[in-house]
This record gives sequence, structure tokens and C-alpha cells, in this order.
Amino acid sequence: MRRELLYVLVLASVIALGTLLIVYPKTSPGYSLAYFDNLTTPNYIIPNQTYEMSFVIESHERERTKYEFEVFINNHKIKSGEVVLEPQEKHSISFNFSVSEVEYEKITLETRTEKYLINGSIILGTHSSLNNASELGILLLDNNLTLNLAFPITGTPLHVSHVRNISEGNETLAEIIEYDLTEINETYILTRKYSKVKYVAEPVKVKVIVKSQNEEYPLLLTIPIKEG
Repeated sequence: MRRELLYVLVLASVIALGTLLIVYPKTSPGYSLAYFDNLTTPNYIIPNQTYEMSFVIESHERERTKYEFEVFINNHKIKSGEVVLEPQEKHSISFNFSVSEVEYEKITLETRTEKYLINGSIILGTHSSLNNASELGILLLDNNLTLNLAFPITGTPLHVSHVRNISEGNETLAEIIEYDLTEINETYILTRKYSKVKYVAEPVKVKVIVKSQNEEYPLLLTIPIKEG
């Protein structure tokens, strides 16, 4: 009799516990998603061409939610707005843009610096020569650059430079030659700086910021530039 009564009490407890679990289920908070639509994302950007892209907002919140958004191309805002979504609803937002001004990163591949002393009308060093060594002189430099000098030289420092494009393989590089003439204690120092550089187009930065009442969802995408 006691064993039967114990079984009844255990069964009653299980039924009561099961009833509690059903009546008071555990719930999780909602969430939202924001992402670019990959089908609209170009592989590269050609300057002065117009592109259309889109991004998607998904609401998995437990109630109706308002989202505000801003779209930036290279940190310039091109579109903004808002959308209200019901739970389990998603919405696609498109935007158009073109890039007319390309920014470049300068990458130095090679550099070297040489210094020459000019005392009176005599230049000491190589790569350069001084003609008409009297009160007026002409300093012959690389690539048909000249410095017209009158001794004593006035108006220092003097600066001249020359840039030319060269081809190496499939790349177009730039050679930069700069001359600076400065005076120290009646002695003139000619500094020659040689640099070989290449300029790489900066990728286009596409940024979208989506905001709800409680959260912010930033999206960032970089797309390479294709030239020529």
C-alpha cells in the first residue's frame, strides 16, 4: 500500500513539473541581421562607371522594429533612410554610385641620397659638372636639368626636381630625381635624392551603418580599382 502511494506521488510530481515546463517555456531574445547582397557586389570598380549594389536587413526580433541606415562611399554619405520591419521580415535596400576621383598610395621601391660640396666655383663629386667657372656658372644635372648659379650664390636653398615614367615588366613606375642646394659657412652642399616609386590605386570603401533602437550593425566592404 505504501509503495503504491509512493508511485502516485512521483507520477503526480512528474505531471506537475511537465505542466510547469509547458505553461512557462523558456524564451530567447530576438536579433537582427544586416549584410551585403553578394550578387550585386562587383569584383572591381572602373572609374566613371555607375554601379548598383544592395544590402539586406533581416528582423528576427519579437516585435515590430524600426531601422535607420546610412550608406558611405569613400567616407562620403550618398544615401540614408529608415525602414520598419515586422518579426521574421527582411528588406533589401539598393544604392547607386560611381567613382570619378581615384586615390593612390605611393610605395617607394628604391631610394638613395648623394651629397656634393661646392666651394667657390669648384664642385667636388661625380654625376655633375660646373661650366663657366667665373661669376656665373651653370650646374648640369641629370635629365637636362640645370641650376643657374652666380657666386656668391644667393637665395639658397634652391630646389629642382624631375619625374619620368619607366616600364618594368607589366608595371609603370616613376623615377624621381631631386636636387637641393644649401649653404653652410660659405660652402654649398648639393644633395641629390633618387627614388623609384609606384602608385597603387586605393580600393573603394563601401560602408553601411544600420541602427535599431538598441543595436548598431556596421558593414564594410573594399572593392579594388581597375584602370585602363
